[in-house]
Amino acid sequence: MSQIKKEIKILNSGGVLLHKTDTIWGLACDALNYNSIKKIYSIKKRELNKPLIILVNNFEMLKRYVNNIPIYLANEINNINEPSTIIYSNPKKLPEILIHNNTIAIRITKNIQCKEIINSINKPIVSTSANISGDPFPRNFSEISDKIKKSVDYILKEENENNYTAKKNKPSKLFRINDKQELEYLDR
Repeated sequence: MSQIKKEIKILNSGGVLLHKTDTIWGLACDALNYNSIKKIYSIKKRELNKPLIILVNNFEMLKRYVNNIPIYLANEINNINEPSTIIYSNPKKLPEILIHNNTIAIRITKNIQCKEIINSINKPIVSTSANISGDPFPRNFSEISDKIKKSVDYILKEENENNYTAKKNKPSKLFRINDKQELEYLDR
């Protein structure tokens, strides 16, 4: 079975992947599968009131899950060059477990493997750092705890992992669409 077919089968059956995103190493699951999302919370020992983000493959998919994206922001969102997660109000068609204060955090991924996975299952995926909640996020594969590695259903390890530097491996920038319908940077 090819690697992508295996990943798709795992996601479609409610499994959790450990993989490199366009930012850091993360845990992923089908963002429409409540039980998979609960499994990620359990693996991370994360409280349910702490939100997770989802990844989509393009602006068209984003529009499936968010109401009222201002048209004048569409180009700005589409043209963000570095990995950026945006908090949107009034999400739709997503499990309640992902929605916090009527908002959802979504990133349009630029990572080729993430896009391929999302395209193949035609659904967004949950993405969260591959660490126990409160611990530092792993900057490379060797920093991921054995406990996390043993808790996932599949590890998608990149061949060129050693080419990544700690400087590149950092969380995405965080924005929200504020009350004035502007993109506002949020300091983490």
